[in-house]
Amino acid sequence: MMLLTNSIFLFGCTNTSQKKIIDKSDETRNTQLEYIRQVHVRENSYFIFNSHDDSPQKIKISFPYRIEGLNIKKASLLLNNEVVLDNVKITMINENELTANINFIPEFNAIEALLEDGKIVRLNPGQYYLEKFKEENLNDFEKQILEVKNFHLKFKNGHLLADIILPQDNNSKIEYLLPSHIRKYASDLKFSHHKTNDNSVQYTLEANISHDILLENNVDSITFDIGIIQNYKNNRWFLIKGKVPVAASDFK
Repeated sequence: MMLLTNSIFLFGCTNTSQKKIIDKSDETRNTQLEYIRQVHVRENSYFIFNSHDDSPQKIKISFPYRIEGLNIKKASLLLNNEVVLDNVKITMINENELTANINFIPEFNAIEALLEDGKIVRLNPGQYYLEKFKEENLNDFEKQILEVKNFHLKFKNGHLLADIILPQDNNSKIEYLLPSHIRKYASDLKFSHHKTNDNSVQYTLEANISHDILLENNVDSITFDIGIIQNYKNNRWFLIKGKVPVAASDFK
């Protein structure tokens, strides 16, 4: 009888402990949701949506807070409270970043997320602008993509510097691509190249980006894509794409 009583006592303690843990978890989650609802993100993102057809493409959406653990069941992309893309296919959520496959849309500035417990929460990632670029399908003709030997990207004191080293290819042109929203604020654009000692070619892109890009858009920071493209007989595709984060501290 004593053994049976002890067993019941231990089982009862376990249930109480589990309930306390669950209650604490719910409290933490509710605090997280309340914080998310209050955060206003002052950031613009300018991305290049490159595809050779109309199939969905992967995009990573970042937040200034952790979203992992929210148990998001379903999501829609919004622009000024209007749904622009419903039933977004989420492929991964990691800490403060959501990865999804989406069809092309020009812009969005919020995500409406349905959680597993039925709650709806609005996630604010800032303003996202997508610019479509149609690249060729390499399967349509015989041409190998050039191997990127080295790529370096830097932004400091309003100056953008990008270096890429590629094998020499006299049949291809190498081009760069900046989103049109960024070009409005870029000056002194230079794109040059020279041969290196190992018979490769180094391409260098330089540009000054005006601080007005933050001031006129009333944001604290931006992120934009820069693309390096191989052009083979007017057939174009990306060799590499880099993301450039810009904040007020990056200007003199």
